[in-house]
Amino acid sequence: MRTRISTRLWLATVMVMSLTRLASSFELPDPHLHHGTDKKDRNDIAAVRYLGTVDCYWYPESQQVLLQTMQADPREPVRYAAAQALFDQLQRGRKPLKPLNGKREFPDRFILTQIACVAGFHEPLSTEQLSELYAERIMARELKKNPDRGDVQCSCSADDAIPVLGWVANGKDECDCFNEPSDRVRRIAGESLALLKDEVEAFLAQKAKERELPPDLPPGTPMPPPTDDLTRSLQATSQFEVRGSYLQRTNVILGRADTANRFNFMDNMGASPRSRVFGAYQFAQSQNNAVFGSSDLNELFDNLKTSNGQAQFINYTGFGSGISGQPMVNPDGSAMSAQQLKDLFTSANSGTGTTTDYLNFPDSNLYRFGFEYALTPDFSFAMQGQYVAPIGSGEQPADFTNPLVQMKHVLYRSDLTVLSGIVAISPEINHRPAAIQEKTSRINPGFLFLHQFSDDDRWLLQGGTGFSIPTRPRQILTWDYGLSIGRFVYRHESLVTGEQTNKFLLGIIPQFEVLGKEIIGDNGVRGAFGVNSNPPQTAPGTTSPVDGSTTVYLPQDPTRSFRTPVFVYEEPRHVVDLTVGASFIFRKQMAFNAGLSFPVTGGSARALEFLTSFNVGF
Repeated sequence: MRTRISTRLWLATVMVMSLTRLASSFELPDPHLHHGTDKKDRNDIAAVRYLGTVDCYWYPESQQVLLQTMQADPREPVRYAAAQALFDQLQRGRKPLKPLNGKREFPDRFILTQIACVAGFHEPLSTEQLSELYAERIMARELKKNPDRGDVQCSCSADDAIPVLGWVANGKDECDCFNEPSDRVRRIAGESLALLKDEVEAFLAQKAKERELPPDLPPGTPMPPPTDDLTRSLQATSQFEVRGSYLQRTNVILGRADTANRFNFMDNMGASPRSRVFGAYQFAQSQNNAVFGSSDLNELFDNLKTSNGQAQFINYTGFGSGISGQPMVNPDGSAMSAQQLKDLFTSANSGTGTTTDYLNFPDSNLYRFGFEYALTPDFSFAMQGQYVAPIGSGEQPADFTNPLVQMKHVLYRSDLTVLSGIVAISPEINHRPAAIQEKTSRINPGFLFLHQFSDDDRWLLQGGTGFSIPTRPRQILTWDYGLSIGRFVYRHESLVTGEQTNKFLLGIIPQFEVLGKEIIGDNGVRGAFGVNSNPPQTAPGTTSPVDGSTTVYLPQDPTRSFRTPVFVYEEPRHVVDLTVGASFIFRKQMAFNAGLSFPVTGGSARALEFLTSFNVGF
């Protein structure tokens, strides 16, 4: 086995060194050009990747070839492959820098560990403590699994790698340009230095010791300043911490108001779990409560335009007759008399004491507030509440909506993409009579995602989809979706590197969102918001002249009775909204979002909506 590995190592080494010497004998092409499309490039990349699997403790020449290739090869894809292979070599036998990159940050069992801490009223472990605990478990497992690998048992030497990695990651030439033009090669080199943090600190200490003054010089002699560009670049890199994309922990979907003031699990939510508190204010113009007068009610009220029709209405319904304490209304055919009769009829039969003013679409203020707490970088739970205050409407009282309790779990994570599964529960709470708040609990399963097109690309794509499932029968079942695209018009470099900065404004992202809702099944609900789900009856103490019962018959056709409720709820079946806004990202994980949302389909939740939200991470 050792002979077979040595032969493959020799062939790969010869191939890589040959291509390096051949490239150096010609004028080098522009290093910004990306090759990698022909067969030779693919073979060279495969050879470099193989060197990354070699045990560099027993075969240190494999590391030397990778360092030389990463520093000198004119082809960016080959240098990138060498940087990745070198990272894989150095990773073995050391604390994992990215334990589950491409899946999650930590195994799911750490979620149970954190939940146990919270349940026992203990402070959850910090991310650093989780990382240390996980690193110890991985090291123990790898040592047991690979007893014959020298790089696992003793790790590879980094003495030769540190100066080259510093030159690639942060080194600059006399024109203050990076030695390595490729962002992704510099990033991998920086991650390798972060992996070698202890060795880097020892290297810097040794460099500082070499600059110390000889003991025979008089006291007070100034120490010569460091002029080594490599040392300064290593000092910058030694502060580097891999914490994932800062943007992944800040950006959210703006969202919009719902017809029934219910929560959508996408509202003010992002794909990455993180600890934060947030608040939001939304102004909805002409908010649609989806409550309408029934067809029978409209036909009954059509008869109130004349004095004869008003007299028939009083005779058939008993309202306005003055019997049993009922107010007496003069059927003079005026609009005032007609309105009095309408109000008497609907307030007695609506179930909530409301009149036809309840059917108006008022402007509303919506106040949202909540928090999200990340137990691990892969799991969080959040709670969100909302207070709805209709403006100038006494028929629709202000009230709290059903809250939302949401759990988020990362299913896939990379440097550019996050995909999370969501399960949210919206429990029913007590509501004021006639408040436009649902009388059912809901379960909201779904997915959220965030994708950056590349490390240096300014375009972002995020969205989600899921269902809103009621726990009571004959309620509204919806499928919801959202898609948002944004582009940085300003982005501070710390959003890419994750480094600390004193800059206040870090990014501005105009966003364009498409949000939709499709109703599955029936879109009508009997008795929504506490309204009466039964047909109306005549005024107390009166009976119908048709059969002497309390059934209301239509005066225009006494053979037809009033069979529907007074008010019916019919939610718009197809709703598509557009939201245009911007996110402003500040330091210390703060972000402010603002936007305008408007409908593009016939069914709508409101005419126009102004949204703002503010997030503060902790």
